[in-house]
Amino acid sequence: MSILTRVESPPTPTTSDIEIVEQDVPTAPARRGILWPLKWYLVSRLVVLAATIPALFMHDPGSGPWPIMPGNLALLRALGRWDGAWYLWVANNGYPTAGQFHHHLSEVAFFPLYPMTVRGLSGLTGWSELAAGVTVALIAGAVATVLVWKLAARLANHKVADRAVMLFVFFPGSFALSMAYAEGFMVVGVAACLLALLNRRWVLAGLAGAFATASRPNAAAIVIACAVAAAVEIYRRREWKALLAPAIASTGALAFFTFLWIRTGHALAWFESEKEEWHDHLGYGQGVWKRVTGLFHHFPTSFKPGSLNDVVAVGGVLIVLLSAVVLWRMRWPLFVRIYTAAALLIPVLSVAVGPRPRMLFGAFPMAVAVADKSSRTVYRVAVIASAVILVAITIVITTSLSSTP
Repeated sequence: MSILTRVESPPTPTTSDIEIVEQDVPTAPARRGILWPLKWYLVSRLVVLAATIPALFMHDPGSGPWPIMPGNLALLRALGRWDGAWYLWVANNGYPTAGQFHHHLSEVAFFPLYPMTVRGLSGLTGWSELAAGVTVALIAGAVATVLVWKLAARLANHKVADRAVMLFVFFPGSFALSMAYAEGFMVVGVAACLLALLNRRWVLAGLAGAFATASRPNAAAIVIACAVAAAVEIYRRREWKALLAPAIASTGALAFFTFLWIRTGHALAWFESEKEEWHDHLGYGQGVWKRVTGLFHHFPTSFKPGSLNDVVAVGGVLIVLLSAVVLWRMRWPLFVRIYTAAALLIPVLSVAVGPRPRMLFGAFPMAVAVADKSSRTVYRVAVIASAVILVAITIVITTSLSSTP
């Protein structure tokens, strides 16, 4: 008997085997990149829904210093409060003409893409603007969550993307994804734009950026990011086509401003609305300083209107400072870091708004940064703390006027 044993060689794979392997390898991550974010998005929306239950015991959760909302369902009325009611007014009535301008100056401040979509869905289905508005926001939030996962996977890896999605959907400002707000639209546009910039697809990046800038004013940060990306490409590769990205991205807001000029006869209609009705403009941080000092001079002892705004602003300042430290350590492409920094800075410079959670929600790449750089313990604490604050903020903004979203 031979002391040598025969070693069976593995069978040579056939062409069909190779094709099957090549098809199966990307399938699992692709499926996970949809199912994982959507699963946790659904969980987070259920958490927000549960936090809205106390509002159902109010006489009318939709009443407040905003336009009267159509619809009798208490849950929907609770989700259409604050700026949502103004968006729905625009969806129902459109923007004021020259003769109506000074009587409806407040509505001019709200960018058009979201209310246009709500109007379209309402007309198509026969639903009220309120029902259509909440539905559109929820769908946009789902798309935004998937795109955030894809961006995180591109900037880091799939594991970081999984963690980043949890931070994104449970971030306190994510309550806006369940309300009649345009934040979901902006995140969809910005995330798609950043992905296109990473792939050097300039026209697609510009179109996605235009989608964002037609949704929210703070989406101006993505135009800055596009300009930085174009400058880098021109310096490195003389790729002048990159200029298409910032040029097209800016058209969302520019088209809106031009429309308002034609419709109202006021070239600076949006800026007039911001200054005269909403008392807001970009400053040098005096608004934040006023909030910080106000907290120490008039510490809130009740839930009267506006009483918690200083507390929220100070919390936002702390988030911005911590985010700046983490962002400094990231080795992302320059335009991603510039966008994130600008998205953090714009609320800080706002005189009236300040760094509220909803305003900081636009700096969503920070979820990727925290997911990438934090330990398991820190990450878990961050997710749990975010979820708890999300519940608290949702309860406050759906049942009182003590904190402006």
